[in-house]
Amino acid sequence: MRRFRQSAGRAARARWARKTVGGWFALAVAMTVTQAVGAVPVVAQQTPVAQSPTAAASDTVLAWGDNYYGQVGDGTTNNYRTVPVPVGLPAGAEVTAVAGGDAHSLAVTSAGTVLAWGRNRVGQLGDGSNINRSTPVDVRLPPGTTVTAVAAGFNHSLALTSTGTVLAWGDNSTGQLGDGTATNRSTPVAVSFPPGTVITAVAAGGVHSLALTSAGTVFAWGDNSSAQLGDGSTMNRSTPVWWGCRWARLLPLSPVVARTVWR
Repeated sequence: MRRFRQSAGRAARARWARKTVGGWFALAVAMTVTQAVGAVPVVAQQTPVAQSPTAAASDTVLAWGDNYYGQVGDGTTNNYRTVPVPVGLPAGAEVTAVAGGDAHSLAVTSAGTVLAWGRNRVGQLGDGSNINRSTPVDVRLPPGTTVTAVAAGFNHSLALTSTGTVLAWGDNSTGQLGDGTATNRSTPVAVSFPPGTVITAVAAGGVHSLALTSAGTVFAWGDNSSAQLGDGSTMNRSTPVWWGCRWARLLPLSPVVARTVWR
């Protein structure tokens, strides 16, 4: 498995105000910020610009690095980009957040939809196919869904909705989609949280997933071979398990850059 690193943080008066790093490539939302961006949830693989009181959207996403599966999104494949190039967004699309998996990319639009491109072997693009895409395609969200943030694992994807639910798609070999199965999904399915749970942030590891609730607790699911779910076991979980980490309430207020390295 490739090593990949992803980071999220605040930016002020910067042209590349939001950036995420995938397996061997990088994405950046290109914009000029005229005011300091307000505090936002600091979560690996998630850069929810839309949640900031001074947020802005951009019609330009830049990408560079490995492009073997089209994950740079410029309409080409099987080559490297040594300098940033624009992603071929649909006409009129404005992007508020990006995330990068090992070889696929995600973007949230100002309309609350999700675009995806790159490798699609196990459905991680969420377009109902297993065809790699070298330019962005629409993720097939349930009707009426508005997405506010995304996260990308090695070969799976997560989306946080405006109602506090979570959708997942792609690789599900260790239960990382949280729907109670180990079946890969090429379109989004709902993560199975207990009734009444409201999620405020999500993150994706290589083959496991995490969610922060409005009560300040954390749910985890997926691969647990190294105890990464924090539930006191090393058993994989196909539905979210809860651990009452009350200090997680501080996470959205943290002023520091959070960085997670998955090996």
